[in-house]
Amino acid sequence: MNYLTSYCRREGGGSLLLQEYRCGNIPACFALLCSREGEKGGEMTEGLLSWNRGFPWHRAAKAPARWLDRAERELGELAAAWDGLSARRESRLRWRLLVCVDQELLTLGSGCELCLLSGSLGQGSARRLGGSFRGCLEPGAGILLAEEGFLDHLPPQALAQAARTREIRTQQQADRRLKELADRGRAPEEEKRSAILLLTSV
Repeated sequence: MNYLTSYCRREGGGSLLLQEYRCGNIPACFALLCSREGEKGGEMTEGLLSWNRGFPWHRAAKAPARWLDRAERELGELAAAWDGLSARRESRLRWRLLVCVDQELLTLGSGCELCLLSGSLGQGSARRLGGSFRGCLEPGAGILLAEEGFLDHLPPQALAQAARTREIRTQQQADRRLKELADRGRAPEEEKRSAILLLTSV
């Protein structure tokens, strides 16, 4: 399994983290989008950077399911603290993170758009996903994580084209595909929204 990752960031927007690792032959990835109304999401970003630095990615590559159990528990505790902080300060915290190790996927948070892309049989399909969950990424699948509103003005055929992940084999192609989505999904008077694209291949 291999990953291709790409991102586009809105100037003056919230936090975007994207870290990709190679543990022997096993890929791993950590991604976050966070935006806050009324104040910056600095506490969340710093907390996640600290967690990321201390997480044993090379061990996780040897037993992904077991180590994602640990990641889910630890990140869930951090998330509960951030949500409590947001409520006390009466600010709205919108965030979602991804932790991927080989085919294992963990996503936590809400308030961002998450879309599963599939390009099987030469056809592209996209399905919006909500909430926190664990899952499995098949080779040839992809995940699009974006700020709210990213998909609002995107024509269905553009998303279906983006979901034809097997056509994307290089970093340049992944970057171009995400840029096209960001441009087409924006109303004329709007600025681009931040987004992260993760694609898998054999």
